[in-house]
Amino acid sequence: MWELGDNPFAGLWVDALNAAGARVRTPSLAKLVLTRRAWLHLQWPEWALTGPTGPVRGLLRLLLLTATARLAGHRVLLTVHNAWGHHGGHPRLERLMWGALSALATHVHTFTAAGAREFRALHPTRHRVDVVIPHGNYQPVVGTVPTRAAAREQLDVGADDEVLLTFGKLKAYKGLDALIAAFAADPAPRRRLLLLGQPADEEAGALLDDAARDPRTRVQPQFLTQAELTTAVAAADLVVLPYARITNSGSALMALSVGRPVLLPRTPVFEELREATGDAWVHLYDGELTSEVFIAALAAEHAEGSPDLTWCSWETVAEHLRVLLHGPKGD
Repeated sequence: MWELGDNPFAGLWVDALNAAGARVRTPSLAKLVLTRRAWLHLQWPEWALTGPTGPVRGLLRLLLLTATARLAGHRVLLTVHNAWGHHGGHPRLERLMWGALSALATHVHTFTAAGAREFRALHPTRHRVDVVIPHGNYQPVVGTVPTRAAAREQLDVGADDEVLLTFGKLKAYKGLDALIAAFAADPAPRRRLLLLGQPADEEAGALLDDAARDPRTRVQPQFLTQAELTTAVAAADLVVLPYARITNSGSALMALSVGRPVLLPRTPVFEELREATGDAWVHLYDGELTSEVFIAALAAEHAEGSPDLTWCSWETVAEHLRVLLHGPKGD
């Protein structure tokens, strides 16, 4: 199996593929033509629109690679992290890309059944197989999780403070404006907001500058190492991810992997996450995020320890992949 792209998730995914008996190679037109029946695996195809060659050439290369794979008799697995990208610069090309890949792919992989329904509603086609394999958790990479007290000491956060956290690549679609406004409307002096991560654009940067004027808010607009991220999550009482538009959230699984509850908007995907993990760990809200929403989530009864994430362990993911590649045992 060949895979496009490389990031921490992709590394864990490749490990699962290897455990499932796959041989992972970087794709090229020559390999597709010369290799006998295999799989082409596409992840984050929208990145083809942001490469150095420009969006049109990037898209043409992606579609040429995919079409060549089909003509050569290979199967094509399209993993859908989001039913649309978040770059926003080329909406027409992106619609064309998703429509073409949806038609070319033999298998479309989503992380939840709700995500599969969403993607099929947006890109209906009969000639493919829908595959649901969970997004693996981040327990293999979080490292040693400090205690809440030790994490707060490292971050110089008060032991009795109520700490809200959002993290990652801070983008407009993550609802930064709603979170900052809701926190500003809450005058509680011992409540803290940590905004940790690089702003993706000028709009996000301006929001962070405004938020930093509140002395209860800490803004760290830079890349976090895994150890720094683990410490920040361990220090939080609640990880708030008020996405305006999302299909899947690796950040939510990162928070749960460290053992911290998350607050998310109510969507079919996140209802599925709550059902799998438990309502003590996944809090959902309807409508706009307000201070009353996160105050209620902070006051809710939280479970001790860490949630049971065996349903999305990488061993579970590897078994799903083995069945996909080789069929059920005994076949």
